[in-house]
Amino acid sequence: MPSRHDDEGAGGRPGAGALRRLGEWCARHFVIVVVAWLVVLMALQVANRSVGGA
Repeated sequence: MPSRHDDEGAGGRPGAGALRRLGEWCARHFVIVVVAWLVVLMALQVANRSVGGA
């Protein structure tokens, strides 16, 4: 029997890999994603000021 090559990933949907699921989640929860990015950027700024050089 010949093998079947199609893009069915997890859940039986075409292309439903981990990256696609992550992208769909980010699209549905864009406010959470933007707030999380802002928190990460502020944390990096604080770390830079406290640990960074002159």
